[in-house]
Amino acid sequence: MSAHNVSTHEGSPWSPQAITEAIEPVVSQAGLIVEDVTVKGGNTPTLQIIVDLPTGTDAVELDVLAEVSQQVGEVLDEGLLASSGAYELEVSSPGATRPLTQPRHFQRNVGRVIRVVGENEDFTGTVLEADDAGIVIEPIKPAPKKGMKDKVLDPVRREYADIRRAKVDIEATAAARLAAAQAAEEAAEPGLTGEEA
Repeated sequence: MSAHNVSTHEGSPWSPQAITEAIEPVVSQAGLIVEDVTVKGGNTPTLQIIVDLPTGTDAVELDVLAEVSQQVGEVLDEGLLASSGAYELEVSSPGATRPLTQPRHFQRNVGRVIRVVGENEDFTGTVLEADDAGIVIEPIKPAPKKGMKDKVLDPVRREYADIRRAKVDIEATAAARLAAAQAAEEAAEPGLTGEEA
């Protein structure tokens, strides 16, 4: 069996640009944006489409994703790829470990801990603010010894031009959220006096 070769060059129905243009109306109608389109050849080509919310820090809900996937399939089957034969369609949202490459990615991760490889320094910290030019981050200095707490430093601003790579640190974000929840819970409880203990 020979591989089904698909041309992804501009002008081809399989080009990421052509696919994006065809599906953008149904994706945007659902309140989402097309993040990425990838075509992988093979006996049955695979079309991978990544969609995301344009703003905010919420995740794309699974029922919305399922509905968009169905609508995207219908649009492609009835239009652009109607005579292209069988293909696999995968519509998903970006994973938490995706690289942060656009200002919007940083804006969607305000409140999360990220790891940054910078032009002049590497650091980990909590994103406090993000705009079109850069981020305000609260750097975290790792504890010198196991069992000690990390040190949170004063917030600093870093421009995107100074960031080579960035990614959400899922474990550190979860730990930071747990610590914040515990601190809030402790602050809400009335303290015990010596007589009550």
